[in-house]
Amino acid sequence: MDKQEKKKERRKTILILIGALFVIFGIFGGTFLSDAMGFDLLNIPKAPIPQDGQDSKSGGAGFVTPGQITDGSVFNHGQGRKAFSGFGDDGSLFEKTNASGINADGDSANGKDTGDGFLFTLKGTGNGKEGAGIPLVPGTGSNSSSTSHKPGSSGPTSSDSGQDNSSGGGSSSGSSSSSPSSGTIIPGNRPTPGGGNHSVPISEVKLDQTDVTINRHNTLQLTALISPSNTTESKTTVWSSSNADVATVDSKGLVTGVNAGETAITAKVGSHTATCNVTVVVLMEGISINYEELSVVKGDTAQLTAKTIPEDTTEDKAIVWSSSDPEVATVDGNGLVTAIKTGKATIKAKSELTGFSGSCEITVVSPMTGISMDKTTLTVNRDRTDKLAVIFSPEDTTDDQTVTWSSSDPSIAAVDQQGNVTGHKIGTATITATCGKFTATCDVTVVAMIDNIYLDQPELVLDRGTNGQLTVSYEPPDTTEDKTVTWTSSNPEIATVDNTGKVTAVSAGDAKITAKVGTHTATCNVTVVVLIHSISLDKANLTLDRGTNDQLKVSIDPPDTTEDTTVTWTSSNPAVATVDSTGKVAAISKGETTITAKIGTHIATCKVTIVILIHSISLDKADLTLDRGTNDQLKVSIDPPDTTEDTTVTWTSSNPAVATVDSTGKVTAISKGSTTITVKIGTHTATCKITVVVLIHSISLDKASLTLDRGTNQSLAVSIDPADTTENKAVTWTSSNPAVATVDSTGKVTAVSKGSTTITAKVGTHTATCKITVVVLIHSISLDKTSLSLKKTNTANLTVSYDPADTTEIKTVTWTSSNPAAATVDSSGKVTATSAGETTITAKVGTHTATCVVGVGVKYTVTVEEGDQTCTGEEIYMYADGSGEFGAWENDSMSYKHGVCYINIDFSEEINIEDNSDVSITFRDKRKSGKTSECYVFLRSPSTFNSTSARQSMSNGTKTWYSTSTSTSKVRLEFSAHVAAFDGEDSGDIFIHWDSGSLVVFGQPITGLTGYLDF
Repeated sequence: MDKQEKKKERRKTILILIGALFVIFGIFGGTFLSDAMGFDLLNIPKAPIPQDGQDSKSGGAGFVTPGQITDGSVFNHGQGRKAFSGFGDDGSLFEKTNASGINADGDSANGKDTGDGFLFTLKGTGNGKEGAGIPLVPGTGSNSSSTSHKPGSSGPTSSDSGQDNSSGGGSSSGSSSSSPSSGTIIPGNRPTPGGGNHSVPISEVKLDQTDVTINRHNTLQLTALISPSNTTESKTTVWSSSNADVATVDSKGLVTGVNAGETAITAKVGSHTATCNVTVVVLMEGISINYEELSVVKGDTAQLTAKTIPEDTTEDKAIVWSSSDPEVATVDGNGLVTAIKTGKATIKAKSELTGFSGSCEITVVSPMTGISMDKTTLTVNRDRTDKLAVIFSPEDTTDDQTVTWSSSDPSIAAVDQQGNVTGHKIGTATITATCGKFTATCDVTVVAMIDNIYLDQPELVLDRGTNGQLTVSYEPPDTTEDKTVTWTSSNPEIATVDNTGKVTAVSAGDAKITAKVGTHTATCNVTVVVLIHSISLDKANLTLDRGTNDQLKVSIDPPDTTEDTTVTWTSSNPAVATVDSTGKVAAISKGETTITAKIGTHIATCKVTIVILIHSISLDKADLTLDRGTNDQLKVSIDPPDTTEDTTVTWTSSNPAVATVDSTGKVTAISKGSTTITVKIGTHTATCKITVVVLIHSISLDKASLTLDRGTNQSLAVSIDPADTTENKAVTWTSSNPAVATVDSTGKVTAVSKGSTTITAKVGTHTATCKITVVVLIHSISLDKTSLSLKKTNTANLTVSYDPADTTEIKTVTWTSSNPAAATVDSSGKVTATSAGETTITAKVGTHTATCVVGVGVKYTVTVEEGDQTCTGEEIYMYADGSGEFGAWENDSMSYKHGVCYINIDFSEEINIEDNSDVSITFRDKRKSGKTSECYVFLRSPSTFNSTSARQSMSNGTKTWYSTSTSTSKVRLEFSAHVAAFDGEDSGDIFIHWDSGSLVVFGQPITGLTGYLDF
């Protein structure tokens, strides 16, 4: 051994000894100091133990206490110190070994620089277990690394974050911690005198989730929660799955779903376990259909199949099928598609649960089964075109409908690709249409048909009785069609035609001659005329009065000539007489002249002589209206005034009592009526109708002013002067202010609202007026109450209402009471009840009154007729709290007995009881409790009644008295009700139907009895 090696051995020995001394001091001295000084020397602040792969920091010597050594740890001891000591769990000393391949001088056997320190692997033998080295912290060893090996392991392992790989030093979680400062000792669970231990055991292990569901192939991180967090036990967690076919878990708690199902994931830390129930599901990712696109023949079906993605999904696989266009294709609930008509539709399969869907586009097709043509034979004219069309079967086929056309002889008949057939020359050809594998044919015959025919004369004029010839020509001239001509006349009465085209004129007029060959026609318009032979005038001589005229007429032979019949008229002496273009001759002056008529070359004449005669006489007035007692002048006019005839005038009146006329034509009105004044000269007369009338001088109304109550009406009368006027007496009535008063066509004035207006009557141009003043009178008054019931000393107010409310009259009210002993009333309408009884309160305004019947006390009425009768009375409600109809009870009518309050209600009345009659009175208690109350009935009468001296008592029953008298007796009926007011259940309220019962009387009826009771 050379010096250098010896030096190293000595250094190592010294370090071991020093380490042992420090350990001994730490165990015993630390305990001693802790006991003496009151603190634990070994619990000084500690730096974290460097983890695998961490370097220790520079510093002084370090110590390891028993229990701090972790199996398999190798640490760097800094600053080149060669001594190290440690204890196992049982306190045995560890010794340095070279198991890690690190040499003692700190050089890395693997070429790694460990600084100037050493790496040790310590082995302990205590408890028979092998321990590992723990670093002596103060070393500096930069660029050094730590590696741990478990005994017998094949390679290094790194500690996981959050797991503690030490068995002795404190707990470790998460990432590694920083190195402690120089000289720090990292204590662990050191042995104490007597073999004691300061370990912190694990109390519970839980998982952060206890029940989870994950999708297949998805992962989930589980975390083990260890309590307490400062446990000194190992936190190494062992993960396991109860069914790895469902889900697996790795060493870090990462769970992976494998297949659908359930499993339990268990985390084990030491002897503690925690479990999480994991359910693996297979979620649906989509839906697929076995076809994306599909063609289906119309009328056929196709089966679609939908699958979920993935197929083994654990979700509900229910599928709903639908079609985007059920008119094209439908689908049932099983995916069976039925093709309805050609077109496209999208069939969808959808999961209602997840919303995933798949679709298939369905194309409904209709294959072609054949073709045909719209014509199987066709005749085409030469150089003409006709069209053929292909009919596809079925009509809605979806196959290619391209058609190829061909002709068996295009020189005869050609066809284009649109099916247009053109004839070229006479003959036959077959036209073929081809579509796919189908063909159709049409036999075409080309002919030379007549295109048109013509007549040699389109117009023909014939004299009646003559004839003419028509000839037909053809286009084309070489037509092969039948050329037989059929001749017709539109009007054989004008002109006829034979089968050769010969036309004969029958009578004047127009006719159309038609030649027809096949379907072709040609026409000629034939006009038949009638020529003039001679003319004559209807008068050869004519005498006319000057200024008159006469008509000359021409006669033509033949009269039905079709020639121009225009006549030219002339006068040989127009100064004597003229003639116009119509043959009317006008006498101009005395003398003679010749009138000539000319038509063409034909003439006729008339000799005319002119004289002057009286034509007529007239009066200057044809009608004349005169007011009675007046006169007017009539004047005669002679036409012509230069007549040479006698002009002596004679005047007459058809009714001189109405009007007279003198020899000068002066007319005087005598009385109302009509007459005719006649003037006569020779044989000529003229008349004037005279009407004598009586005109209105003035009109007046029967009232110059009128005052009306609103809503009323009154008629006005018109007086006319003179009264026997013959003028129209129709009166027009108007109101200057219809909002105040209106007037109708008869003069009836209706008052509408308060105010003034003027009513005007108009007859012709005459007017008369009446001033109308509309007021609002009181029609009636009423009180707000027509009856009133009061208790003695009570008061009530009565209010007067006016009709109408807006009256303009004075509203002073006078109040009176018919029975002040019962109730009084003051000037304001306030009624005060004084004593039992009835009174009528009267309010008077002007002549209008209104009443209110006031009853003081309780009113009763008894009316008994023959037979069984029920007396209808009133119910009295009295309440202990004073809220009843008649207030609270009065003290003087109450008595107390055995804690029960009673009240007496009495009334009496005299009634007539016929002899040998029975009187029955029934009392019914109507208290709320329904309990029986005692009531007493007294019949006070002469000795004939069997109840004379005894008081009869009854409780909710009927008592009968019998009269033994032989004559009618007057008795007093006293009715007393002694009723329990309350007994603790009725709360002190009284409900008594006191006068309603059955009063039965045989014989003479009892008249009505009415009165009031005072409370």
